Amino acid sequence: MSVSKDKKTDKWMAQIRVKDWTGKVIHKKKRGFDTKREAQQWERDFINQANSSLGMSFNDFIDIYMKDMEQRLKSSTVASKHWMIDLKITPFFGKMSSGRCP
Repeated sequence: MSVSKDKKTDKWMAQIRVKDWTGKVIHKKKRGFDTKREAQQWERDFINQANSSLGMSFNDFIDIYMKDMEQRLKSSTVASKHWMIDLKITPFFGKMSSGRCP
């Protein structure tokens, strides 16, 4: 875990190594933060998300997934995903923990 200033861009970056659920070590880096505090907050949020329990509810998993996808996809695609998840998936799987199959 480290937060440092990129000398080329004069922006802050955060680097972290965490183990995924398979035990494999993953290196993550994010650049472009205006302040050191923002970089440290991203690092804390990433650690909390990586350490999340596999016993979380499916609804909590969907919330994390949608927050991640909203940054990557077009708004029309996000709207389609919300429609499908809300209408078809959540009514069936919503209260189940992610480690349990029907």
